[in-house]
Amino acid sequence: MSQYLYNKQKTDEALRYHQEDLQPGGIGALGDGSLRRWMHTGDEGYLDPEGYFVISGRIKDLVIRGGENISPMEIEDRLVEHEAVAQASIVGAPDEKYGEELGAFVELREGYARPSDEELRAFVREKLARFKAPRYFWWLQGDNPRVPYTWPKTTSGKVSKPDLRKLVEGLI
Repeated sequence: MSQYLYNKQKTDEALRYHQEDLQPGGIGALGDGSLRRWMHTGDEGYLDPEGYFVISGRIKDLVIRGGENISPMEIEDRLVEHEAVAQASIVGAPDEKYGEELGAFVELREGYARPSDEELRAFVREKLARFKAPRYFWWLQGDNPRVPYTWPKTTSGKVSKPDLRKLVEGLI
């Protein structure tokens, strides 16, 4: 990619030069001595033992609770392992003590009874650290009229986390 069409600001945010490339141990300059531009996608990830980049979430989606950076994806993955949960999305909820708390928007799987919040917290804690269990649960198609009946979606059909984050303010 060379640029965002007609959007210099977005191009400058995403495509950046890094002087660190010229430092010892850096990747170095191009053949003509110029720096490479790096595409900052906003994805979070790690290199696995075989050298593949594994995407583990989006940097914008991180929840920072009491100084801990928490990736929503692993909590969402754990919640959907519960037989009664069809889909889940984790967002940060403002909190005076910790800065942010974990909030879970959850869709009940058809034909199942809704588990209690404490049951789901205990389920998350079976495999994840205690602080990764959501404090809040908001059920789609539930009894709270402030929670949407269906998932807010982006134009590409993905769950819209920015829309969910906006909803949180009226829920806590």
